[in-house]
Amino acid sequence: MGKHTFVYLFWLCSLFVLISCKDDEMVVLPSGPFNSLGVCDEDVGAFNLLDSSLSFLPYQSGNSEVVFQNEAGERESFSIVEKTSRNIDGIFYDYSVYEDGDTISYCYTIQRKQYIISCDDLDLEFEINIEVRPYYPELKEALLADIVNIFYTNKQTSPALYTMIFRKNIDSRNYPSQLYANNIMKADRTFLNADFKNVEYTAFNNPSLKLFFNKKEGIVAFENDLFGLWRFVEIR
Repeated sequence: MGKHTFVYLFWLCSLFVLISCKDDEMVVLPSGPFNSLGVCDEDVGAFNLLDSSLSFLPYQSGNSEVVFQNEAGERESFSIVEKTSRNIDGIFYDYSVYEDGDTISYCYTIQRKQYIISCDDLDLEFEINIEVRPYYPELKEALLADIVNIFYTNKQTSPALYTMIFRKNIDSRNYPSQLYANNIMKADRTFLNADFKNVEYTAFNNPSLKLFFNKKEGIVAFENDLFGLWRFVEIR
């Protein structure tokens, strides 16, 4: 007997279940809400970035590299790779929602825009994400902020070090509380004889790399014991 594919469609208690049998393999599609992470009780939908947040960084508009200079005057070019905006699935679990002891799971999706800025000569990479941050205690109310966070990957270590080194709230929208109170803003900063305006950094405890940022140049400067100090020269 040749290969057969059987599809059975059942309606049972107003729930839809699709069962597909092929070569002794069974696939059961969930009858309720679900996303790529699994099944949930309720789907609260997709949370998208504002257009102004999508264009917040200076790395779009055809720019392909950003140049940094160190204390010895040496310059390195970092490539800029702009990723296509994508949706990230999540499931949030809330407790004692309708009655004491119950658990309700919510499917949701956030939009993320990503840039990769890297230098092969230094084995150094920055991952920059602009994304929506929902207020999880009231997820169904769609209380949102648009944020940017930056991760640092040092490929010279084994295993490679990947850690967050900067985060910033770029639009509070209707988010009900303050985000990232440990950010420090300076109106004027000078790095290696170059002046920059409205420079901000995140005061993490014992960061693996300290990064300075502003809206005009993006990454203004960075430093740690391994690389020393590097500062922005130009985007081209």
